[in-house]
Amino acid sequence: MKNLGIPIWTKLKTKVEAFFSKETKGKVQLHHAVYGRRKKTGRAWIEIDKCEIVSMTVMYDYIYSPERYYRSEFGMDLFLKSMREYLDLSFASVLGSGNPLIKAVGMLDKRLGKRRLMCMDISDSAPIVKYFYLIRCESCGVKPTIYESKKDLLDIILTNGRCLETSTDKENQTKKKNAAVDLAEQVLANPTKQNLHATILRIYSGNVTKYDLWLETAQAIYSSFEAKNTDADKLVRYYLHVEAKSNLLEMVNYVNSVVIMAEKMQEWLRPIEAWKPRSYNPRKQLSSLARHLWANYDVPLFMDWAWTDGGEQERDWFRHIGIGKNIRTADNLPVKLTKQEAHHFLEAPATYSIHSAFRWAQVRALGGNKALADALRGTRLVREFRDDDFWQTVIRFFVSHPSLDLVHIGPIIDYIWNQKFVPVYVATGPESVEERPPPQPNFSMRGRNMESLIKAVNDWHCRLANEKLAGQLNWRKSDIEDFTLMEDHVEESRKRCWTIRELTDSDQLVLEGRAMGHCVATYAGSCHAGQCSIWTMQVETQTSVDKCLTIEIRHPEKEIFQVRGKHNRWPVKEELEVVKAWACNSKIKIADYMR
Repeated sequence: MKNLGIPIWTKLKTKVEAFFSKETKGKVQLHHAVYGRRKKTGRAWIEIDKCEIVSMTVMYDYIYSPERYYRSEFGMDLFLKSMREYLDLSFASVLGSGNPLIKAVGMLDKRLGKRRLMCMDISDSAPIVKYFYLIRCESCGVKPTIYESKKDLLDIILTNGRCLETSTDKENQTKKKNAAVDLAEQVLANPTKQNLHATILRIYSGNVTKYDLWLETAQAIYSSFEAKNTDADKLVRYYLHVEAKSNLLEMVNYVNSVVIMAEKMQEWLRPIEAWKPRSYNPRKQLSSLARHLWANYDVPLFMDWAWTDGGEQERDWFRHIGIGKNIRTADNLPVKLTKQEAHHFLEAPATYSIHSAFRWAQVRALGGNKALADALRGTRLVREFRDDDFWQTVIRFFVSHPSLDLVHIGPIIDYIWNQKFVPVYVATGPESVEERPPPQPNFSMRGRNMESLIKAVNDWHCRLANEKLAGQLNWRKSDIEDFTLMEDHVEESRKRCWTIRELTDSDQLVLEGRAMGHCVATYAGSCHAGQCSIWTMQVETQTSVDKCLTIEIRHPEKEIFQVRGKHNRWPVKEELEVVKAWACNSKIKIADYMR
């Protein structure tokens, strides 16, 4: 176990406890101490109201979890590792973590508001998570969604962790010991409560069905054993090694990527047994695993999106680069790359998606800067590659006008797209639409100057704003729920209520475009065709209700692709946090440039 010096622990403790809500700050405290001349022994513990409820040493288990039994020799080390990892995770990842200690601390987090607290389903969570949940509900005056008592949960925690050394009641010690044995027998008898290591072995041996597994992670692993031409012996060694060396199989966000990597195991470049990750961060662990299995040569970090958000095509590009081949020779590229563009493609930032990297390569090869490439990430050009010869003339136009305010990039592209490619949809009845040719199908960048183009864009927006509310076009609401978020961490007079709701007819889009000063009205045809949905976000205070953002979700991917404020401004940080909370609650993906 690595030694963690007291000054380092103090900083870590301060950073973690800084996330605690005002109701639990000081009520719950994290502790760590090392003993002996060489500081090779020690323990970590958690106190609530000065009462020690969880103790972790090198010699004892610290907690039972429905997902696994943590091996005793990793007690305190796992606590330190979990606290470090907590600082690197988004709050959505904290709530979705398979590590009960991380999720338990997340129950105390100030980012967890009362509204979400009142509707959380933690019935399948570990006892420590439920206990901390009840502590938070009690502190905030919120009615919990579970009916278990804190006393019963605390008994389970103590009997499955280290019993308190200060207790001298032999009868009580014996009672706790017997309770621990009984609980262990129940776990062994119930495959749905097995630790992950044992669950993998049960799946391999065929002693469990998919319907016995309630964890999404275990179900994903089970499905890979059902695939045709699967080498079950090699597959079980793969999962057991990944489980032993990382925490990838404990997190739903990553387990599917691990399963995907097993699909073509006959093409692995190295044996899984030789893989040893050097980081506790799951994203870095996944990156390391992908390169161990598929790469003999350097693969840029942005290519990791192939395993988390990409399809088979993107994964083939990853393998193509990994074995040392030129990206230009890969199959089914969305654009034809020059040698110079291929060079710049490999240098795209790690935060870019793979398709954004193609636009990065074109911009850089034409002499454009990173700011321009970043601006293009928020436009339709990162998902639309048809007529690419034409769009390269548009990019070349932007590069040749470096003084252009980048806020105009999105509106200009929307205008060009609408004029050249988007048919005009005219409502001839409540449910019928007539399609007509685009306004300027022969639109060209030749001979244009920036001033006239911006004027044309502004005139177009004015026409949209002045359209009469006639010929209304309606469409069905998507299966995504509206969203409400009430701030509860501020004083009463400063509280705000955020709402996000879907717009379901063309009149609503016109009104939204007028209020926000952008071209959302042109999306009526796409919404009617089911290609996207448009949402409006507003904030209500004690004195006013203000529109904040217009949001575009692409279907069927369910991905938030564009988020714009008035006159196409970018969202501010607090607005983006609300959007991310909605995405987490509704299980919607977010475009890479907003993460």
